Amino acid sequence: MFFTFPSYEYVVPIEVKQPGEVRWRVMDMVGSGFFVATLSFPGDDHTGMRTMFFNWDSDLVHMIESPRIEAVLHSLHYVCPSDGREKPFETRTVRQIWRGVDRDADNCEVIIFKTAEDFEFCGQEAIPVPHSVTKLALIATIPTKPACI
Repeated sequence: MFFTFPSYEYVVPIEVKQPGEVRWRVMDMVGSGFFVATLSFPGDDHTGMRTMFFNWDSDLVHMIESPRIEAVLHSLHYVCPSDGREKPFETRTVRQIWRGVDRDADNCEVIIFKTAEDFEFCGQEAIPVPHSVTKLALIATIPTKPACI
């Protein structure tokens, strides 16, 4: 989960601020990793790509599937702290997002991410997909070469 303090708020002039919008200069994260997505919103007044950070996989899927938000996903990466000293973070390029169920957990819904290296993992903790999980439906395929706007 991302969190911050009121002193890190980025104050935007009222003339350009969107209703209900709050911007932050600094955020901290609790958890193992997060997703970085580049998206475009064809119906939006803003032009070009937007970069969004998601701590929860369900929030990412909700945005992709929402009938109220027309979002085009151009790239998706999972970022997590590394145990090594040579590089502080590791990244995985995600190519597919799947919905599945875990038979050993009362058919609980599971979101599965498949990387460019064919590694599959679940959730923001990036655990390998258990054998008890069955894929049900493809949610999104991310292009191998991100588009430029």
